[in-house]
Amino acid sequence: MTSSTPYSTIRHWHRRTRTLARKPLRPRTPQGRLQATHGGLRAACVAGKRMGSFRLLLGRVLAREGDLYAAITVCPCRVHADLFGDNDHAMYPLAPHATGETCLLVEIAIGDAYGAGFEFCARERIVQHNTLAAYASHALGSEAGRYTDDTQMSIAVAEVLLSEPAPGSDAFAEAFVRCYRRDPRNGYAKGLQGLLDECADGAALRQRIRPASRRNGAAMRSVPLGLISDKTQLAQTARAQAVVTHDTPEGVTSAHVVALMAHSLLYDGVELADLSAQVKHHTGFQLRNDWAAEVECDAIQTLHAVNTALQRNRRLSDLLRDCVDFGGDVDSVAAIAVGIASLSPEYQSDLPARLVDGLEDGMYGRTFLARFDVELGGRFPALAGCFAPSLVPEGNSIWR
Repeated sequence: MTSSTPYSTIRHWHRRTRTLARKPLRPRTPQGRLQATHGGLRAACVAGKRMGSFRLLLGRVLAREGDLYAAITVCPCRVHADLFGDNDHAMYPLAPHATGETCLLVEIAIGDAYGAGFEFCARERIVQHNTLAAYASHALGSEAGRYTDDTQMSIAVAEVLLSEPAPGSDAFAEAFVRCYRRDPRNGYAKGLQGLLDECADGAALRQRIRPASRRNGAAMRSVPLGLISDKTQLAQTARAQAVVTHDTPEGVTSAHVVALMAHSLLYDGVELADLSAQVKHHTGFQLRNDWAAEVECDAIQTLHAVNTALQRNRRLSDLLRDCVDFGGDVDSVAAIAVGIASLSPEYQSDLPARLVDGLEDGMYGRTFLARFDVELGGRFPALAGCFAPSLVPEGNSIWR
């Protein structure tokens, strides 16, 4: 068996299973089963208690062909295929490289890195180059495909969620400093970046910062907060992380709204058309769906732009282009919108492989983000499924 044959086989198998899984399930019993076969490979998934929704199909089975193992996983948001060799227990997620399917932080980073090439650029550049054909370099000099502060601070928030059951502002401040100092990068507001360069820890940052900003920095890093299952804790945590840098009504509200949008799709099964009403019910904030102007680094403008783009698209590729078309602070709009959309079964995950493969892959790049998504899936059951099972003998299967 050549090295190319199994990948081709799994790709076909993955697409076939994904097609089957997207069909509504209406079995007679509390548990329903879907399965697909291709050659010696067999994939199956099991539906949960609520039927008829792809995002609620959860399951994993492991199959073997020759000296290679294949695992199919049906996550809350997507079907995910992995390939293993007999002597290689590392995970090879085919989705990012073969089908465009990715996970939460990877998608946030793609939106961020792609949008960064168009941040506050001339309209002519957007018209000419916003085609998803490739990443563009950032005006500040960052190379194409490199994510910015939006993703780095989202990583920091996610790290706190993994380590702290009820995190406070000090934990977030510490994480912001830690993540920046281990991997300094451009994209931050000049004042904040200067403090991060000078402060050794979170305590020093909190002593020196004046968190009176009404900009979108607290919102741009809040998508991972949607993983919190309890709405009261979500609101408290969104506020705790926001006040470190944006202790204003706009900063706190924008963080809460972004987190709640992600949470509502992941836990409540809210349809995109009902998302604004859900946000209004829980926060009192009315999202607009008709934003048409350039987006400043403004928390409220960013919320309206994100919701507008989310409502009028149903493919991640179209969503990403639409976010950039606004002009202005489009990396933040794209990072938030693509991250939220990745949690919705109404969105087709079709980000081009050239953008997935073109995302930076250094120490904290694509591979790091994919592995971090695995950890998040292990910690938060609603996002579970994007992690590799232990290898088992031929003919056996495992479900998680």
